[in-house]
Amino acid sequence: MRRMRAIKAGNMEKAAAIQKLLQQTRASDMMDPNYVRVRYLRHADDFIIGISGPKALAVKIHDQVKSFL
Repeated sequence: MRRMRAIKAGNMEKAAAIQKLLQQTRASDMMDPNYVRVRYLRHADDFIIGISGPKALAVKIHDQVKSFL
Protein backbone atom coordinates (compact mmCIF):
# COMPACT_ATOMS: atom_id res chain seq x y z
CA MET A 1 0.00 0.00 0.00
CA ARG A 2 2.78 2.45 0.90
CA ARG A 3 4.66 1.40 -2.22
CA MET A 4 1.64 2.09 -4.43
CA ARG A 5 1.19 5.52 -2.84
CA ALA A 6 4.84 6.32 -3.52
CA ILE A 7 4.46 5.23 -7.18
CA LYS A 8 1.30 7.32 -7.62
CA ALA A 9 3.11 10.30 -6.10
CA GLY A 10 5.99 9.77 -8.56
CA ASN A 11 8.52 8.98 -5.82
CA MET A 12 10.18 5.99 -7.49
CA GLU A 13 13.19 5.97 -5.14
CA LYS A 14 10.94 5.50 -2.12
CA ALA A 15 8.94 2.83 -3.97
CA ALA A 16 12.16 0.97 -4.82
CA ALA A 17 13.32 1.14 -1.19
CA ILE A 18 9.99 -0.26 0.01
CA GLN A 19 10.14 -3.03 -2.62
CA LYS A 20 13.65 -3.98 -1.50
CA LEU A 21 12.50 -4.14 2.13
CA LEU A 22 9.54 -6.34 1.16
CA GLN A 23 11.82 -8.74 -0.71
CA GLN A 24 14.06 -9.11 2.35
CA THR A 25 11.17 -9.83 4.71
CA ARG A 26 10.39 -13.52 5.25
CA ALA A 27 6.85 -14.68 4.66
CA SER A 28 6.95 -16.68 7.88
CA ASP A 29 9.27 -17.00 10.84
CA MET A 30 10.35 -20.64 11.09
CA MET A 31 11.81 -19.99 14.56
CA ASP A 32 8.38 -18.93 15.84
CA PRO A 33 7.31 -21.45 18.51
CA ASN A 34 3.80 -21.50 16.99
CA TYR A 35 5.08 -22.25 13.45
CA VAL A 36 3.75 -25.58 12.19
CA ARG A 37 3.74 -27.09 8.73
CA VAL A 38 2.00 -30.35 7.96
CA ARG A 39 2.41 -32.03 4.56
CA TYR A 40 0.54 -35.08 3.33
CA LEU A 41 1.69 -37.28 0.45
CA ARG A 42 -0.37 -40.15 -0.89
CA HIS A 43 0.50 -42.72 -3.54
CA ALA A 44 -1.68 -45.78 -4.20
CA ASP A 45 -2.25 -47.33 -0.78
CA ASP A 46 0.68 -45.62 0.97
CA PHE A 47 0.89 -42.23 2.62
CA ILE A 48 3.42 -40.04 4.40
CA ILE A 49 2.66 -37.24 6.83
CA GLY A 50 5.53 -34.77 7.27
CA ILE A 51 5.43 -32.38 10.20
CA SER A 52 7.63 -29.36 10.86
CA GLY A 53 6.70 -28.46 14.38
CA PRO A 54 6.76 -29.79 17.91
CA LYS A 55 7.33 -33.50 18.47
CA ALA A 56 4.23 -33.61 20.69
CA LEU A 57 2.11 -32.67 17.67
CA ALA A 58 3.70 -35.44 15.59
CA VAL A 59 2.96 -37.99 18.32
CA LYS A 60 -0.62 -36.74 18.64
CA ILE A 61 -1.22 -37.01 14.88
CA HIS A 62 0.41 -40.45 14.82
CA ASP A 63 -1.88 -41.67 17.60
CA GLN A 64 -4.97 -40.24 15.88
CA VAL A 65 -4.09 -41.86 12.54
CA LYS A 66 -3.32 -45.15 14.29
CA SER A 67 -6.68 -45.19 16.07
CA PHE A 68 -8.49 -44.22 12.86
CA LEU A 69 -6.90 -47.01 10.86
